[in-house]
Amino acid sequence: MPDDVKEIPALRDRKKARQRIQLLEAAAELFRAKGYDKTRMEDIAGLADVSTPTVYNYFTTKHGVLKELLAQDRRDMQEPVETILRRPPENPAEALAQLIHANVVALRRTEDKLLWREMLAAIVRAHDEEQEEYDRSRKVFKRQIQKLLQHYVDAGQLARTLPITEATELVYAINTFDLRYMLAADRRTPEMIRDMARRQMALLLAGWMADGKPAPALPVIRGRSRKRKPRG
Repeated sequence: MPDDVKEIPALRDRKKARQRIQLLEAAAELFRAKGYDKTRMEDIAGLADVSTPTVYNYFTTKHGVLKELLAQDRRDMQEPVETILRRPPENPAEALAQLIHANVVALRRTEDKLLWREMLAAIVRAHDEEQEEYDRSRKVFKRQIQKLLQHYVDAGQLARTLPITEATELVYAINTFDLRYMLAADRRTPEMIRDMARRQMALLLAGWMADGKPAPALPVIRGRSRKRKPRG
């Protein structure tokens, strides 16, 4: 078979991949601008300059678009997370804080926060069977937390009596709070969340250190004190 004939399927696949990305970018822009509920598949087609049937060729439902955006977000954060897992910091509190930071580092811009607010709201309203992608992401992140905790137990830095399953759930709950805390205000940055997570994890691990000593000290980020105006 001639080489130019062999290249046709590859070119077709690349075109489909570009089209898929274009549709996801259009959907994300519309979710930010109009909200998830008010966005129609026809709107996505119009912004992407394709026919509505073309959108359905890639995504059978609008929720399918949402699931793919969630999966894309998880793939984007995988590299920094894998770096932490391959070379964990010496300080276990710092390692967990970095993991939480990796979960929010892509939410630096106001428009990214708007998109995530819409996606989280849509997930909350979804039926149980439609939450599988979010549940899958949650399970992956919990396994990563558990892997870090087990590393420090094996290294003798955290107590062997540590209930890892319960500790994982607790760290994940803090991560969820930190994510929503960041999304609640546009001025909050991933670095602010990382510094907050450092203090949270140091406090949390204080009773879990293998030698009974508090977790290693982390730098405290102090905010500016606000002067109160005198009354009257």
